[in-house]
Amino acid sequence: MQGGDVPAPLQGLPHDRAPDEPRPTEHQQSHAPVAWLLLQATTLVAHVHPDDIASAVTAHRLGMTPTPVLLDGEVEWRGLLFR
Repeated sequence: MQGGDVPAPLQGLPHDRAPDEPRPTEHQQSHAPVAWLLLQATTLVAHVHPDDIASAVTAHRLGMTPTPVLLDGEVEWRGLLFR
C-alpha cells in the first residue's frame, strides 16, 4: 500500500463519502478497520509433540500459543502472522 492509499474495506468511511451520502453508523465504522486487519493476517498452525521443547520454543517465539487440541499426541499451536 502506498502512502495515502485507503485500504478497500476502509473506503466508504466518512473521509471517503460524498456530502449527500448518509453517514455510516458507529457499528459499520468499527467493522471496516477490523476487517482490513484480518485480511492482513494469516493463521499459523503447528502440531508440536509435548516432549519437543525446541519446536515449542520456536512456536512461542513466532507468537503462537498452545491450544487444548491434541492430534496424534501432538499439541496444536496457533498464532497470527501479519503481512
